[in-house]
Amino acid sequence: MRALLALSALLIAACQPATPHPYPDEAREAFFAMCRMGDEACDCAWGQITVAMTHAEYQQALDTMEAKGVMDPRVVQASIQCRP
Repeated sequence: MRALLALSALLIAACQPATPHPYPDEAREAFFAMCRMGDEACDCAWGQITVAMTHAEYQQALDTMEAKGVMDPRVVQASIQCRP
C-alpha cells in the first residue's frame, strides 16, 4: 500500500512543472563533495532531490541515514531515476 501511494505521488509530481526548492550553497557543496559535479547522474540526482524535497526534509533524511542507516525513499528514487 505504501509503495502504491509513493508511486501515485511520484506520478502526480511528474505531471506538474518541476521547480526546485531553495537550498543553501553549503548543502549543494556537501552533496557534490560526495558526488562529482559535472557527472550527469550526480547533476540529475541533485536536480531531482531539490524538486522532491525541501532543504529541511533533505537534511532530516541525511540525519536519519547517519543515525539509523535508512535513506529517505525520495533520495533513493532520485538516484535510481538518474542512473545511466
